[in-house]
Amino acid sequence: MAVSGDDRVGLDQLDADGEPPEFDLTPREPRPSDSGARGGRNRRRWIAAVVLLVVVAAAAFLVTKALGSATDYFYQADQAVAHRSDLGTQRFRVQGTVANTPSAAKLTENSQKIEFQLAANGVTVPVIYTGSDPPALFARCEPVVIVGHWQSKADDAPFIGTQIIIKHTESYTAEHADRMKSDPECRVTPS
Repeated sequence: MAVSGDDRVGLDQLDADGEPPEFDLTPREPRPSDSGARGGRNRRRWIAAVVLLVVVAAAAFLVTKALGSATDYFYQADQAVAHRSDLGTQRFRVQGTVANTPSAAKLTENSQKIEFQLAANGVTVPVIYTGSDPPALFARCEPVVIVGHWQSKADDAPFIGTQIIIKHTESYTAEHADRMKSDPECRVTPS
């Protein structure tokens, strides 16, 4: 135990027999300058700051990931063809009307390959979809949104789809009549 200047016994403090006085061994309140409490408090503040920083960093990472996956670009089939070189093989959504009867081949019990044409404003895009069963309303002349990417930047490269989304309600037809007129053979008339 360190002895401060006030705790030393000098010659002037010896009793009549030359013995040092008895020491008072009762616990004392620590002095603020000598206390480890301040260091403990500072350490707790640092730990709290580090934990807060880790939580904020994790939250920022999760928000970035969530927004990154939610911001797939959306193009009509003719726009996707026009921007093919800019889009490259990055993921985006393409909208159009199924222009032919899709041909399906079963790959596994839970997966299949479906090939079809997607049309919008007179432009047709070959699509190869590989994934789970498509929605029940997926058929020729149905407006769909396909999530995926170009196989390559080549002009004849197909669009590789990973998800099929059907847009089939009457309100969609009324709101997007210009998108519904892309295939005259489907005879879609906006309401």
